Amino acid sequence: MNQITLFEENRRFDPRVPTEMFVNAFLMDQPQRAVAVDISQSGLYLNALAQDPLPPRTPVGLEFKLPLIGETLWVAGETCRDDLDDCFYGFGVRFTQMARLHRRMLREYCWRIRSPYSARELSERAPGLFRT
Repeated sequence: MNQITLFEENRRFDPRVPTEMFVNAFLMDQPQRAVAVDISQSGLYLNALAQDPLPPRTPVGLEFKLPLIGETLWVAGETCRDDLDDCFYGFGVRFTQMARLHRRMLREYCWRIRSPYSARELSERAPGLFRT
């Protein structure tokens, strides 16, 4: 295995959080519905219906609601990797622009999901955590 392959396998700087949420993705000015399978502070991985692969660094607009928060986040990103099978086109999106409030919400969400406490314990400990 060469050095480039090793680097490519470790391309994410912050840990992923497994999730399952619908995402509205806007690729080349076309809306598309996808499902996020994981998310981090720097990006997410989406599964969509099979399609032609996208060129690397294709601009993507994203609209989604984080579970437990209920507020809609609008994020700009770019494709960074993909995988195609018979049914799904999976692709990673690296976030490039996001409102400061949404960045804070995403950071808190990822941190809380990785914590050892359950969602109920979190709401009891910090009932106003995600309020603005």
